[in-house]
Amino acid sequence: MTKSLPKPENLAQLVFLIRGEKVLLDADLAMLYGVETGALNRAVKRNIERIETVGDDGDLQEVYDTERQLLYVACTRARDRLLVTGTKPASEFLDDLAE
Repeated sequence: MTKSLPKPENLAQLVFLIRGEKVLLDADLAMLYGVETGALNRAVKRNIERIETVGDDGDLQEVYDTERQLLYVACTRARDRLLVTGTKPASEFLDDLAE
């Protein structure tokens, strides 16, 4: 990555308001995660496809359980700050954090 990481207090400068939604450019998000933009986009696509191809309620519950566990781990292991991002359809667990 050629960009240096911004200071935590400057992260808001990376967020844009587009059509009433707060967005972060994929290149900036990839920089924050320390991955290539293409790898980030492929991971997002896989996640969307995973949710869209759920066959029944049992499979959907498994996806939700996994997501809940990952969010718990992230929240309990963050030291200073936790960057939380998501895609549409929004996670019900991320919606709970926003309130």
